[in-house]
Amino acid sequence: MLSVIRMLRRLIKPSWRRPYHRILARLAAWRFHQPSRHLTVIAVTGTDGKTSTATMIAAALAGDGARVGLSSTVWFQVGEKRWLNESHMTMPGRFGLQRLLRQMVDDGCQYAVIESSSEGIAQGRLNGIDVDIAVLTNISPEHIESHGSFEQYRDAKRALFVATAARPMKVLNGRPVKTTAIVNGDDPEASYFLGAAVDQKYATSLTDHPNVGPDPIIVRGTALAPDQQGTWFEIDGQRVRVNLPGRFNVANALQAMTVARVCGISTAVAARGLAAVKTIPGRFEMIETPRGGSVVIDYAVTPAALRELYNALETRGAKRIIAVFGASGGGRDHWKRPELGKIAGALTQHIILTSEDPHDEDPAKIANEIKQGIESQVPVEIIIDRKAAITRALELVQAGDVIALTGMGSETTMYVAGGKTIPWNDHGVVQELLKSVQ
Repeated sequence: MLSVIRMLRRLIKPSWRRPYHRILARLAAWRFHQPSRHLTVIAVTGTDGKTSTATMIAAALAGDGARVGLSSTVWFQVGEKRWLNESHMTMPGRFGLQRLLRQMVDDGCQYAVIESSSEGIAQGRLNGIDVDIAVLTNISPEHIESHGSFEQYRDAKRALFVATAARPMKVLNGRPVKTTAIVNGDDPEASYFLGAAVDQKYATSLTDHPNVGPDPIIVRGTALAPDQQGTWFEIDGQRVRVNLPGRFNVANALQAMTVARVCGISTAVAARGLAAVKTIPGRFEMIETPRGGSVVIDYAVTPAALRELYNALETRGAKRIIAVFGASGGGRDHWKRPELGKIAGALTQHIILTSEDPHDEDPAKIANEIKQGIESQVPVEIIIDRKAAITRALELVQAGDVIALTGMGSETTMYVAGGKTIPWNDHGVVQELLKSVQ
């Protein structure tokens, strides 16, 4: 089967690619006996926070004792079994995703949570999957060179909501399953996504004035009480704990709690499941250093995510933020490189620019494009070797300082020249270097 597909891919004309993707997705669904028809399927899209939100949704649903499956950038899950996603891809291919859904059905899972990228949606990887609940975390410019414009990128995300509204009728446990949209009501584009003709619409908000009209049911998070390990907040007067720092993680948790509500799970039960999420690899992952400082490893690759991360570290009382980051090569979003530099220059106290999946681009060129956006007088170093860059940051860190190591997250390989990958993991390298310091 795969050899036939590879041959067809070589022969396909550009004008035939979209129908080809659709046919292939339907073939995959047929091959694995339409597994999504036997699951409540939740698809999570957005620019930032998809992995964290998907993980929190799975945990909130499991708080009720349900068996849950998960497909995300970081890991896959089928019931109690969980393993790392080492593919460097947010979404598996069509056959891989359908195979995973079939495993969930065979394991007795009731829910499937799928982290969904704009490119995966545009390539039809969700075709043949009957999505019941579509979730939008937020949206800001990203993958512009791939999609052509922000509007086309936004439309690729919205296609998930349109497809959810149009999915065939589904009956589970003798009851019809309603189609649902859940959006971050504090995002300026929220109303655009709520335009899809789903059965029920929800908007989550941490403010008094979300960017939505009268149609959606508003679920508010209030009385935020942050501490060093996370944040307490309230939903309809009931206290909920998220064990990941930052206001953005409260927004993610609020969406997870809303999914649970739609699925008929009480706030108290869902909160118990949410509280079980102590850490997510490569998402605000903190490691203490012997000098009283710390390293925070986070995937943040967009200007919006980087700003949120630095603001969260400042709110937590970081004495200095030492930023270690780069930007992906391979023709990806050149426009954002100086933007990343501008944000780091405004919000951190020392910057070390380094390699981050350079592909066939010169990593020194990428670093200099980032540097051009730095408008402040903050010290800037360019150390292309990422391990050497981390070593330098560990030399600089003092009590109360935080090293913000971003861009790679939990990845286990790095893309370099010639289409090759090399073994790489930020967490493992930091731990290795700290052992030598001790």
